Amino acid sequence: MNGANPLDWTAVPFLTLYGVLFFVALIASYVILDWLRPDGGNAYVTDEDELAYLSKGRDRLAETVVSRLMAHGAMRVEGSKLVALPGHSGSTMAERELLTGYEPKRWSKVRAAVTGLEKDIEQRLIFRGLLMDKGEALQIGLFAGLPFLLLIGFGYFKYEVGVVRDKPVGLLICFMIVTAITFLARWWGASRHTKAGKAAVKDARSRAGRLRMAPTGQETGMAVALFGTGVLATSPLGDLHRMRASSGDGGGGGDGDGGCGGGCGGCG
Repeated sequence: MNGANPLDWTAVPFLTLYGVLFFVALIASYVILDWLRPDGGNAYVTDEDELAYLSKGRDRLAETVVSRLMAHGAMRVEGSKLVALPGHSGSTMAERELLTGYEPKRWSKVRAAVTGLEKDIEQRLIFRGLLMDKGEALQIGLFAGLPFLLLIGFGYFKYEVGVVRDKPVGLLICFMIVTAITFLARWWGASRHTKAGKAAVKDARSRAGRLRMAPTGQETGMAVALFGTGVLATSPLGDLHRMRASSGDGGGGGDGDGGCGGGCGGCG
């Protein structure tokens, strides 16, 4: 370390400072996002498909629809696929599409089947002030990512100094790349919930806490919507949880509220 100017510091103290500033930027990013997040419109949400989408986006919505069909004896798990059983018709377009044909369906086919339902729910939630539209969310995400842009600029000045003085800058470049990736994640992956949307999910979970441990057959959809397929782990429908947990795509997760980012799954 040489003097008070960080640009004159040697590698170890400068990179230590950079790491500290990275965590400061991360905290500032969340503060900015919460500050700019719109209040939205107060709403009491009781529809399990809407709550599923608010909780964790399309995958949680698909898990909710499938768990409801399984609870009614209309589908079962076979290995890593789902199979419709005869004698059932479904009450929504998504359910009817999933119950069409008896060939095993991969999860990608299940996700595709709920696309229409997802779009309808998304528009309803935006209209009621529970979700931001994608343009507004991207704008707020950009502001939330500004601390990382400033940090990249700070690192770039040090990079220029290092190049001029013929010093190694490889580690600094790696730090800056991580910062840039984090910036993109904050920009594109920021939660689209309004404050009212986050409150609606929190309120629904607090009212339905019992469903974490002992959902009945009729409560299966709501339990999965709010808490994920983990609530089914020890139930007769546990195959769905095991299938989703082994998929490696984040399925079957817990009750975090990081949904509704780019595809309704984002960070914070």
